[in-house]
Amino acid sequence: MNLSNGNFKKPIAIASLFAAIAITAFAAQPAKEQFSLNPSHYELVTALPNCADFCPATLKADDLTVDLDYIMKDGDIEQIDNVIVSKSGLAIDDIYIDRSEYERISSAIVEVSE
Repeated sequence: MNLSNGNFKKPIAIASLFAAIAITAFAAQPAKEQFSLNPSHYELVTALPNCADFCPATLKADDLTVDLDYIMKDGDIEQIDNVIVSKSGLAIDDIYIDRSEYERISSAIVEVSE
């Protein structure tokens, strides 16, 4: 390629055009929607009494089932982990659980465990 006569401008313009098309196509993709967990109440279905480490629990929340592991220390939930939310037996992907929901989940577990 002979750069002295300006032939380098055409490949750069074509590459820029393809980059702009790719960026536009990516930006036009709809964002994945997150399912926000915010039921009216939680009801503890199953939990293991006197569990020493991470304890499994299942809660009902309206028409949802919430399976999780928790650690209880001194009568309070210290940590919640491995949360799986399902509806009619099918897991819901991209779930978002607000901090206030963790507090409500903890309250439901602690109330029954006392």
